[in-house]
Amino acid sequence: MAPLSQPPSPPAPPRPFRWTDEQKAVLGQPAPARLLVEAAPGTGKTAVACARAVRLIAEEDVPPSAILMVSFTRTAVAEMRKRMQLMLPDGRAHAINISTLDQTAFTFGIGCGAEFDRLMGSFEGNIDNALKALTSGNALLRDYLGRLRHIIVDEAQDITGTRARFMAEVLAALRPQTGVTVFADRAQSIFGFSSDLDDDGIAERDFLALYDFRKAGYIEKPLSENHRCENPALQKVFADSRQALHGKKAGIERVRTVMAVVESVAADEGSAVQELPLVDGDLVLFRKRGSALMFAQHCPGFHRLRMPGYPAAVFPWIAGIFSSWTSTFIAADVFAGRWRDLPPCLAYGYDAVTAWSLLRQFAGDSKGAVDVPEIRRLVARSRPPVELCMLDCGGHGPVFSTIHASKGREADRVYLMLPRNLEYLGYGTKPPDPEEEARVFYVGSTRMRKEIHRGTAQTMKAARALQPGSRRVAQLLGPKVKFQVGLDGDLLAHAPVSREPAFCADAASAAAAQQRLAGLWDRALRAGAAPEVTGELVRVTVNSSPQDAYRFLCEGAVVAWSDVSLLRDLRTLAEKRRAKYSWSTLQPPPDLGPLRLIGLRTAAIPEGPVHAGRLQEPYATSGLFLAPLVSGFPSPFFKFIKT
Repeated sequence: MAPLSQPPSPPAPPRPFRWTDEQKAVLGQPAPARLLVEAAPGTGKTAVACARAVRLIAEEDVPPSAILMVSFTRTAVAEMRKRMQLMLPDGRAHAINISTLDQTAFTFGIGCGAEFDRLMGSFEGNIDNALKALTSGNALLRDYLGRLRHIIVDEAQDITGTRARFMAEVLAALRPQTGVTVFADRAQSIFGFSSDLDDDGIAERDFLALYDFRKAGYIEKPLSENHRCENPALQKVFADSRQALHGKKAGIERVRTVMAVVESVAADEGSAVQELPLVDGDLVLFRKRGSALMFAQHCPGFHRLRMPGYPAAVFPWIAGIFSSWTSTFIAADVFAGRWRDLPPCLAYGYDAVTAWSLLRQFAGDSKGAVDVPEIRRLVARSRPPVELCMLDCGGHGPVFSTIHASKGREADRVYLMLPRNLEYLGYGTKPPDPEEEARVFYVGSTRMRKEIHRGTAQTMKAARALQPGSRRVAQLLGPKVKFQVGLDGDLLAHAPVSREPAFCADAASAAAAQQRLAGLWDRALRAGAAPEVTGELVRVTVNSSPQDAYRFLCEGAVVAWSDVSLLRDLRTLAEKRRAKYSWSTLQPPPDLGPLRLIGLRTAAIPEGPVHAGRLQEPYATSGLFLAPLVSGFPSPFFKFIKT
């Protein structure tokens, strides 16, 4: 792969659409209308959804606060917010409630007076609580829903299980004169049965199957004309792969038919990552997460990962500006001066004006300054605002992802890594559903804007979740193991700036560690190669208690320390091997690697007595600091003694 010297620039604003007749047929419906819009990939669904809200506000005098827009992913929500701000630059877009279904349930919980700590438990719990409040006729929720004039639901086919029941109850609670526009595509329904891990899950009914749109009086409208690709050959891929989903062939042959559409336009470029001419922004898609991780493990250059479970990659320039800032507010001219001193490697393509505008959006005050503690509070959340984050885990380079994780994503150039043996797709206790598998590969074949290529994914028959409920992938095939490293919670992010003597000696050491991280990343950008990281097991004393921990080294210097989840899962993996092979004594691997430093991020520690005194100054006051993004799929060697 060619070296990359600069991080990517922020995405360009969406290009304006010249509305087609079928798009106008959706946009022109009155506010009380209830629509089910079947929208194929590339048909401008997001643009139409946003334009529908704008028309209701501008032409039918619907108050922005009386519109609720709901989408499946945080990335889609961020895209809709961005579009709405461009379409309504007068500030009215900020009054529209645009959120994910989980965020909507959280808001409902707050509105019902639920304790904040309870709401911070789990997303599933929040959905359950919101559903109970709706079905029990909670007066506050009914009053809120009664004041809505229109709801726009995006990607409805992806809403399954309890979330589907929650969405159905929301619509059932609306007044008859409240309008609804639901965008969906049954052909892209891939979240109800199989996943990108194993296929042991229970099939869940999706919203489209649960909710009776005809009985509720919905008008059906199609969006079918492709606007994503200008190349006729690629438009044919979109059309032919969709047609294959409804063809005469059934079962596994339907999957092969969809794959054959891609094979007809793209030659197989092999399975060696070193031989693919990947560049920054390429989207490399895999059916299974283990295959994507194996591919990334052998990538010699920079890369990004788009899969569940990785830490929120908040822009590193936030720490670069504010980690040493100890005042409550910062003014625009002071921010601009600090930006001039910012190491370019932390800018991530932003300039001072764009960065300041972004911060003002979330933490601006009435005097034109930015409230820095508010930035800290936002970054310290388990899910920071997506607008403050990189889209993927990693600094730049091609994006390695599963098809599931890139649902709704598009790129100029897509590599679809097809499996060598379809029979290996289902290695759980249940075989995969061929109808859904066909839809999965249809989604994968419709992500490109300009080019589609294909390769062959390495078969990883036994790569699956470490244990039920875990997002960590491990391969347990014979005595050999592979283990995913880099998930959220693997690294004790604040250790390099900690007051704990085991991790950081003093304030000068903390400052040196922060400078060392920026220097490592700067040298990596200049060299065009992601630095190698290794972990070594050491015994440390924390809070007067001896414990094992991995210290991660890059170019001979410590850049991070492990947190408890990494060792816990390694011990779980070791127990699985001990039980299967009757080894009685086992120890965690003394070495862990090779891994890669794929980027830097801003991390934060919340304010409050629990965290008081844990960091060296000035980080204790600012609460913000740089942290590394480390990832890999190594084969750790456990010390077993056979009985």
